[in-house]
Amino acid sequence: LCEEVAKGVESAGGEAQLVRLLGKKINFCTGCYACRPSHRCIQQDDANAICRAICEADAVVFGTPVYYFTVCAQLKAVLDRSVQFWPEPKGKPYYVVATMAENASFAHVLSAIQGYMDCFDGARIAGSVLATEVYEPGAVKSTKFMQEAFDLGKAIMQEISK
Repeated sequence: LCEEVAKGVESAGGEAQLVRLLGKKINFCTGCYACRPSHRCIQQDDANAICRAICEADAVVFGTPVYYFTVCAQLKAVLDRSVQFWPEPKGKPYYVVATMAENASFAHVLSAIQGYMDCFDGARIAGSVLATEVYEPGAVKSTKFMQEAFDLGKAIMQEISK
């Protein structure tokens, strides 16, 4: 779905950077706050570049599979590690793309991301694609959610062009 969002952004004349967390080295935040003076975490892993990309982007799409009704561990680790940039970034639109096997509520997923955004002035969830009943790898490709994701990409460009 995130690839479809990127295609939608590009079809509207924008540039999208897709960052896959799977396979990245992302350590957990230790709460040491050594990052506060320099806005750079002392841990040497992939999270620093990912957090920098989040900070520099005009808009951010958080994509996650849903396990136990919340964001995946890799995304949660990135959210925690982005404390290095607090109180930036301000006023940025965020988007959520999530998949789950059940036909159930995404309330805990949205709450986890909203908790992150509540730390940044003006940050908001500006849109989402919440795909239910997609369990098997690739199952989402034959659903309405593919078009919704593409349309979300175009909507992102409209939002950041205001």
